[in-house]
Amino acid sequence: MEQAEMMAVLEAVLFAHGDPVGAGRLAAALDWPESLVLQGLDALQARYMQPDSGLTLLRLGDHWQLATKNAWAEPVK
Repeated sequence: MEQAEMMAVLEAVLFAHGDPVGAGRLAAALDWPESLVLQGLDALQARYMQPDSGLTLLRLGDHWQLATKNAWAEPVK
């Protein structure tokens, strides 16, 4: 699987899930090695650090959550 496809799958699952989710749970649900999931999550987090993205990927201990950036809180309200 190409990295772009892997990132798209993780992005879709994180969006649909909504709540923080562990890499192990993502790996089990997708039947992927956890190391591959972590690689994809790191790549997504780097993508969302770009200033042209309104999203961020939060790492909350050993869980991950897709969220809007604080900078865009007012328009999101």
